[in-house]
Amino acid sequence: MRIDLLPPEIATWLVALMMVIAIAISFGVRTLTERFRARLPRLAVILPRAFAAVAAAWFLLQLIGRVATYACPWPLWVAALMLGLGVECVLACFRRERQALSPRLGKLIPLLRTTAVAVTALILMQPVLVRSTDKRITRRVAVLVDGSASMRFTDRQWTPLERLQWAAHVGALGAEQQAALTNAATDAGALWDSLPETARAEVNVFCETTRVALACAMLTQPVAAGVPFLETLGNRYDLSLFTVGRGLSWATEADLHAGLAPTGTLSFAERHFQGATDLTAALEGVLKEIPSEHLAGVLLISDGLHNADTSVLPVTRRFGAQGAPICGVMVGGTRLPFDVALADVAAPESVFLGDRVRMVASVRATGASGRTIKVALLCETNVVEEQEWKITSDDWQREIRLAHEPTTNGVVCYTVRAETLEGELFDDNNVWRADVAVSDDRINVLLVDHAPRWEFRYLRNLFFGRDKSVHLQSWLVQPDQVSGGATVELPPASAGRKFGDAESGGWPKGREEWRAFDVIILGDLNPQTLTPQVQEEIRACVADRGALLVLIGGPRAMPHAFAPDSPLAALAPFTVRERADYWQGPEATFRLQLTPTGQRHPVMVQSGSLSENEEVWAALPPFDWRLPVTAKQGAEVLAVALPEDGEREQVLTDVRQAAEHLEAVMQHRARHAVIVSQRVGRGKVLGLAFDRTWRLRYRTGDTRHHRFWGQVMRWGLGERLRAGSERFRAGTDR
Repeated sequence: MRIDLLPPEIATWLVALMMVIAIAISFGVRTLTERFRARLPRLAVILPRAFAAVAAAWFLLQLIGRVATYACPWPLWVAALMLGLGVECVLACFRRERQALSPRLGKLIPLLRTTAVAVTALILMQPVLVRSTDKRITRRVAVLVDGSASMRFTDRQWTPLERLQWAAHVGALGAEQQAALTNAATDAGALWDSLPETARAEVNVFCETTRVALACAMLTQPVAAGVPFLETLGNRYDLSLFTVGRGLSWATEADLHAGLAPTGTLSFAERHFQGATDLTAALEGVLKEIPSEHLAGVLLISDGLHNADTSVLPVTRRFGAQGAPICGVMVGGTRLPFDVALADVAAPESVFLGDRVRMVASVRATGASGRTIKVALLCETNVVEEQEWKITSDDWQREIRLAHEPTTNGVVCYTVRAETLEGELFDDNNVWRADVAVSDDRINVLLVDHAPRWEFRYLRNLFFGRDKSVHLQSWLVQPDQVSGGATVELPPASAGRKFGDAESGGWPKGREEWRAFDVIILGDLNPQTLTPQVQEEIRACVADRGALLVLIGGPRAMPHAFAPDSPLAALAPFTVRERADYWQGPEATFRLQLTPTGQRHPVMVQSGSLSENEEVWAALPPFDWRLPVTAKQGAEVLAVALPEDGEREQVLTDVRQAAEHLEAVMQHRARHAVIVSQRVGRGKVLGLAFDRTWRLRYRTGDTRHHRFWGQVMRWGLGERLRAGSERFRAGTDR
């Protein structure tokens, strides 16, 4: 706030009137002093004119200050002196020139010079137009009520303290009893027994219902203050009501008043929705449904049994970055029910004939200390393995490993069954079924590189030692040689060789041998190794047969050493920009960043949660080399290089330039592409502009590296007779 402006109590029209009067007085002073100039001393002419001009300038600046804010910290009287004296100096200097000009120019020129002085003074004061508009910003709270199957459970083993807490909620406690409840030294059992029989009966009726009904009652029924909490919250914020299961679903206040009770027979979709509690998906759904500038916070009422395979930490960090708190309210008793359950069973989707099906069953027993249970593995209807375990605590959990070797190929139905004990509260969670595809048809993979780079070594170890579904043929053109050692002549690559004979010494012989390979992975090979004939064979495998081709870029030759009209260049999903030296990347270091396409592409999914998946890729260590490529038109850019100290993707600042911004973003992604895919005929091609996928092992072992390449092959080929989920599988026999 400036202190040299007239107070706002003086109306703007009055300031404007005073400015007009001051300007009129200034003109009047000039007229009178000009008329009597010969009789007056020089100071009597100069001082009145200067004083009147400065006063007019001061009132002009006061009027401008009513509609603009001066950014310059100079006092207003300084600007008034500059403006008033500047105008007078201009007019005094012009007095000598006026005799040589026409009457029209004699009026126009001083007007222009006076305007220039005024504009200069205003520029120095830096007036800024400020406009204030009233806009109502909706502050919205998302109320999430867990409606999953675990919330349909009725707790009947409440402790006295928990019953007293419910009594306080419904207003059944007096002031002294509430004070005693807050004292940790109070005997909760004695305090509960001291309540009147009618009060205890009222509390028992209230709390011995399903957890979801309790959650809804907490929101919709009047509490001790006489007003429902949902109404109190709605008086301060706009509310969005949701129910939580495998995801997020909209709810109404009428649904909450009904306790989210089903209106009839549950449909398959409703049963599927209630079959799990995925808090991560629910919170991500809130971020999608409510704009960040409207989101005030989240109220989550649940029993806390998050049983999805994704962590809630990444998405909660996004809420923290937006300043939106998540308030959780736990519903349910602390005493564990008497139950034995199969919490999870990890089973392979597929095995090959001759391999053992290995399952890990996570068995949990609550309230059953001292009892003995039997866990059995059934193949179809036959028990193939059974184990007996003694439960040693009230909250007991063990991972039990079961195995069986199938004798025939096809889809085999396995059942893990935990014995149902007498008196269990739940008898529908003791059986877990899993379908396993047994196949004797392995995926034939051809892996070729010029030298034993780290990428080649890790891929060879992965496909040869870890993944039994792959029949690998690897060829290293220039292998490491031991000085003085004999050179071993190796046969050409062939899918017909015995499983386990992976090392080969040349390309497949003949079109039929080439067509037997499902996946072809090419490293840093030069045109002398990849002759035009070999390139044409690879093109035919991809375009005609439907094989998957993976091109791993390298500084020696791949693919920048090949002519633009070569078959390999036509297969590549990107072109390489010309450089004198490819051993240095376009930037010193960069990180991988998923594009919107890559965030949901099956090749790039490392987690079922979008937030966690982005964090996995962002947490990789910096990379120090890549090829300067440009993705081709029609290719899908899955990941781009994000330079740590270089060019970044532009941010849209003006919606009127949306089309130009979109074009700039697409060009930026094309020029910084690192992982690119495209379809070629019946097959697919994946291009890697770097050779560092082994860095996926950083701090995690081979889990993510194995998952990435497994998903590459599943995306490129599909799983033969293994595609689908636990409810549906499809495939072909050819």
